[in-house]
Amino acid sequence: MNRLKNRTLIKTYPDGTTQEVGLRFVPHDYIYGFKYIVTDDESELLVGMVENERAYFIADEVEITGDIMGYICPGILHPGKGTITEIRKHDTDHFYGVLMDNGEFGFMKSARITVS
Repeated sequence: MNRLKNRTLIKTYPDGTTQEVGLRFVPHDYIYGFKYIVTDDESELLVGMVENERAYFIADEVEITGDIMGYICPGILHPGKGTITEIRKHDTDHFYGVLMDNGEFGFMKSARITVS
């Protein structure tokens, strides 16, 4: 969890001005041990997730693996390295959008993801 200490982001506006923003945790409504990581400003952008003491951030470089049959997710057919480019949340769940180095893209659960 050291990756979460004193972490800030630089937010750039369309006019070119920048603002340093902190991060804060928002507990998941339905799953104990899961927290959203959002910016500590008026927009509250979702930038990461904590799942039982494991953190996943947008822009993290990750290693993707398949299940015992080799299945990963729709859109991603080959294991390898990629980058988390998006996190989508639903009322009761969330998914990570991963862009693979080979150009494949798909949304998946953390079971297939290892942060590099």
